[in-house]
Formats: sequence, C-alpha cells, structure tokens
Amino acid sequence: AFIDLSSQASVCPLGVLALQLYRLTIYQEWSPDFCPHLLAFLAPILDSFLAAVVNQYRDEGIPVDFANMLLLTDWPLLPIACNSVRIAQYMDPSPVHGRPTPPAIHVQRKPFVLDFWREEIMRPATRRRQLSMPAGDNEAVVRDLKRRLLGRTSPSARQVFRALLMSMSATQHTERVVLLTLLWGERLSIYLGAWLRRADALGHSARTMVFCLDEPSWQACTAAHDLPDLCLRGEHRSVFNKFAVVSVVLQAGFNVFFLDFDTVLLQDPLPHVL
Repeated sequence: AFIDLSSQASVCPLGVLALQLYRLTIYQEWSPDFCPHLLAFLAPILDSFLAAVVNQYRDEGIPVDFANMLLLTDWPLLPIACNSVRIAQYMDPSPVHGRPTPPAIHVQRKPFVLDFWREEIMRPATRRRQLSMPAGDNEAVVRDLKRRLLGRTSPSARQVFRALLMSMSATQHTERVVLLTLLWGERLSIYLGAWLRRADALGHSARTMVFCLDEPSWQACTAAHDLPDLCLRGEHRSVFNKFAVVSVVLQAGFNVFFLDFDTVLLQDPLPHVL
C-alpha cells in the first residue's frame, strides 16, 4: 500500500518527487511487478508538484520552466531519473545476488552493444604513436594496419582497416584523410547513389567511406560506390556508432571528415580544414 503524500507534495514537491523516484529504482531492481502501481501513484504527485511550483512562481511574476527547475534544484532528481531509465533499458531476468529476478513489466531490454571492441575505439597510450606520424610517413601506417589485420579484431574494425588500405592504394593524395558518413534504412538508402556522386564529382570517391548499419543501406552502397570495399557493414543501428567508427579511424592514424547524411557537398571542404 502507498501512503497519500499529497499534502507533503504541496509543501516540498521536489523532495517528495525525489523520494518517490528513488523508490521506483528500488522496485525496478527488486520488485518490478510493482512498478506499474508505483508509476500510477506517482502521477498525482507529479501533478501536485507542477501545480505547487507554478502557483509559487506565478505569484512572484517569474516564468516557470520545468526543465530548468530540475537542473537548478539541489534535489538529485535528474541523476535518479537517469538511473531509473538505465535500469529499465538494461533490466535482465538473470539472477541478481544469487536469486532469480522476475521479468520486468512494461520495460524494455536494450543491451549496451557496439560494433567495435573497446580497445579498437581507444587504443592504449603506448600504441597511439601513429596519431603523431607526419603526413608522409604512410608506410608505417600501412604496416600497422596489416599487422592489426593479422591479430584479434572485430568484424567491423577489420572492414575499416581493409577500407583504409584500399583508400590509400587508390588515391594519389599523401594526406591520410577520409570522408565518412553513416546511415541505415530504406528511406535514406535511396539517396545514397546521388550522395556518392557528389563526392566523386569533387574527386573524393576513393576516400569516401560509408558505415551501413543494415542490409538495405549496405546493398545500396555496394551497388553505387566506385569502391565497394569502402562500404562498411555494421550490425547495431545506433547513433553512437558515429563516434565509435570515427575514433577507430583516428586511432588508425587517419584524419576524419565526418558528414551527416543530410549534408550536401557543393564544393570540396578539405582545402578549408586541412
């Protein structure tokens, strides 16, 4: 049973809200079956909170912004709420502390997975020497890429290393720089051919890599790209892959010019940034 906290909410709405959010995280981890009941209980408390805040600041002539209120308060509302979201996303029916946990109700399970391994996204400091290599020291970069292809490597990183070697052999430029974009879905894939033609018109087809996160985008890329090996096939449709693949290329000793797929190249951007 839940105690009626309406009166307390009208006196200290932020404190009561923080307390109930914390209770929610406890229920999520240990009694997820009660989560829907607690959420239903929280709804009137949130209404009371909003009414109390609006009335307080309306009398003082101050406009109310709920988001700013959460950021400015000393009550840890945002950290608790973020923790609750994390638990909801990664809740797993596997045993907790030696006892089984019942499946959660009305929560999603979204494991934190990447297309690359951690050591590929950020290599140890002792092995980042290629990041400071001069532009003309391409032979050392090629040797490093070939060595890494012989070692333990994730499938996605292996594609990146092969694409970088292909790009270096196909371009006449000495600068180690690639253009990179990311996409997935049939809705966007139909525009990839035209997007690649713009890169080709500016002379950058051999240094343009596309990270395709599903089959339709990969099929569109391999059909339209002059060098299909520069089409990288990913598995996990996540915007975080944008940062992961950029870091992998950087750790390989290349500069990266990342372009969101809705960017149209009207002229060569590289002379303005190199």
